[in-house]
Amino acid sequence: MSGRQAPEKRLQAACRQVAALHRLTAWHLSQARASAQSPGLPDDLYTGWARPLAVEYKAGRNRQTAAQADFQTAWVASGGAYWIIRSVDEFLAALGGEEAG
Repeated sequence: MSGRQAPEKRLQAACRQVAALHRLTAWHLSQARASAQSPGLPDDLYTGWARPLAVEYKAGRNRQTAAQADFQTAWVASGGAYWIIRSVDEFLAALGGEEAG
């Protein structure tokens, strides 16, 4: 993995590896600026547990946007789990708190 890769992309790649060890499948949502994709969608969706998981990766001082908070509210109200992850250790701790499906 390139050392020049953005910090959130490095975090995302590391968390995907950890998730795979926990039998979770990552579904990446492309976030190209020029796309007509809805704002606020998470970086990854994961399946493999009883409820779907949405993950937003943040590095440094990056914060959740208003659109991401709106998505989180709707996602959780629909029964999904939503995590904002800032480190692999945080991802591992969150995995430990979830019940596998």
